[in-house]
Amino acid sequence: MTKRQALSTVMAVFDPLGLLACFTIRARVLLQDIWCSGIGWDDELPTSIKVRWDEWCQDLQSLCKVNIPRCYSLAVADATSIELHTFCDASEKAFGAASYWRFQLSNASVATSLVMAKTRVAPLKPLSIPRLELQAAVLGARLSSAVLQHHSFDCCKSVLWSDSQTALSWIRADARCYKPFVAHRVGEIKELTNESNWRWVPTADNVADDLSRGVPVMEIVESTRWLQGPDFLRNQPASWPSAAPEVEPEDTDPELKREFCGATVATTSLQEALPDIARFSSWMRLVRTTAWVTRFVERLKARVAKKAVNPSSELLPSEFRHAQQLWWENVQQQSFPDELAALQQGKPVTRSSRLASLTLTLLDSTIVVHGRTDNTPHLSESTKRPVLLHPITHPAAPRLGRSSRAGTSSERFTPAVLDSQISSRCSPCLELLFEVPSLRSHTAATGNGAATGVQNRSV
Repeated sequence: MTKRQALSTVMAVFDPLGLLACFTIRARVLLQDIWCSGIGWDDELPTSIKVRWDEWCQDLQSLCKVNIPRCYSLAVADATSIELHTFCDASEKAFGAASYWRFQLSNASVATSLVMAKTRVAPLKPLSIPRLELQAAVLGARLSSAVLQHHSFDCCKSVLWSDSQTALSWIRADARCYKPFVAHRVGEIKELTNESNWRWVPTADNVADDLSRGVPVMEIVESTRWLQGPDFLRNQPASWPSAAPEVEPEDTDPELKREFCGATVATTSLQEALPDIARFSSWMRLVRTTAWVTRFVERLKARVAKKAVNPSSELLPSEFRHAQQLWWENVQQQSFPDELAALQQGKPVTRSSRLASLTLTLLDSTIVVHGRTDNTPHLSESTKRPVLLHPITHPAAPRLGRSSRAGTSSERFTPAVLDSQISSRCSPCLELLFEVPSLRSHTAATGNGAATGVQNRSV
């Protein structure tokens, strides 16, 4: 027996209604195993598969013993109520659904009959059993909808049965709480059926179990279970399986959609959102990180206000300057709070202030020092009016000192401390001593010797 011959034999069984689906599913699972073995179309079947194939072929010869009535029931005209019951089940190899009519007759008796069944082989990609059970529920919902659509019976109730409590809990829950695989299928089930019509059934009474595992022909012949459904259908509803305790979706359910939970911290200014300076050893890196943070904040504000945002993927010079400005303001607010408050009110600093000997002014909310260099035409504005910083009282000083050797930062900042203070009180600031000659030369030009320690005064 070759792969080509096996496929031809299986396709020769014509069963569009799936009345023998519990038997033919065994052959379809065999075909999947043959395909996975990787043999060619005209190669002989492997020994392990050949044994199972021979068993199925022997059962195939017994199909002539199966008798299926043409009519659902001879007493359909006397039925007082008609119900449709659909059973669903799944296994690692296959899943399926089967539908049965239930006729409540006028003499209080009940007649049941198989309508049709559908089966599917489980996909090659491994799926969990709960997902396969949900696939079976989808198939059952489609089958139930198709049967009702193509029959003219006045069906008073449609009931769907499953032995998977996990699948039933998904169906009863909000589909939006789950990942796409479960959410899409639960959504389809709710479109085709009413979630209140789904009920739990024990595995022993679930006739769709025959579809998921397959049964031999003689079991169909000798038992009425497949063609007439489980015995409890012919009893009164009070004796049907009681509903199992509902399983609430657990927080650990892997199918639950992950939700972002965050805390919103309200800040009155960007100063409170500055990065932790202790995590940076470079002034340039600190400023660049601050610039990215401020861009993020501005984009959030623009989104709320529904304004256009800067689409650039690189920092702009204006964003970099703004980040520097934030740190200068932060340093001065901590080092010179009284002097800054006085200048913001348009008042001079008090005589008792350590900065009383300096000529100070506010420029863009930042304290700058100016003097005779204001009238020097060839100097830049940042050199004429350097920003006043205090390298001892703020941790940003070492970062400024490291960066000053790479450029002309010594011309942009005026440290308000003495050389002796730097060496004795702030060892990380020793790097500023490399810039002392340039600071002194700058002091001589500005006339602010008290600011840089030329006069050896303590600030």
